[in-house]
Amino acid sequence: MKTITLVFSLIFLTNFTLTAQSDGKSHPITKESFKVKLKVQKNRTIEVISFVSSKGQKISAKLTNPGGLSRYKLQPGCIVEGSFKFTTFASEGGLGTTRKFKGIGIGEMMGCSIVTEVDPMVTKLAGVGDMAFRLN
Repeated sequence: MKTITLVFSLIFLTNFTLTAQSDGKSHPITKESFKVKLKVQKNRTIEVISFVSSKGQKISAKLTNPGGLSRYKLQPGCIVEGSFKFTTFASEGGLGTTRKFKGIGIGEMMGCSIVTEVDPMVTKLAGVGDMAFRLN
C-alpha cells in the first residue's frame, strides 16, 4: 500500500511541476535589441558601461558570462560596442511576473566593434554568442 501511495504521489508531483513550467513562449524581451557598450578593465574583467533598449531606456545590467568574447585577447581599456539580442530570458520574481527588465538572459551580440583608448582604430568582430547579462 505504501508503494502504491508513493508512486501516485510522485506522478501527481511530476504533473504539477510540468504544468507550472513555461508553455514554451519566449519572453517579450527576446524580440527587442539593445545597444551595449563594454569596457575591459585592468584585471581583464569586463564592465558594462551602458545597456540601452531600442526605445532609448537605460537599463542597469551586469555581464555574468562573456561567452565568445572571452576567446579574444582584449587589452585593458578596450571598448566593445554592439547590438545585443537575448535568445532566452528568465524573469525574476516567479511565474507571471510583470517585471520586464529584471532577470538573467543569454544571447548574442551582433555588429561588434572594438575601439582602444590608445589606438582609436575600429576593429570589427563577427557575432559573439552565449553572452549572459543580469538586468536589475
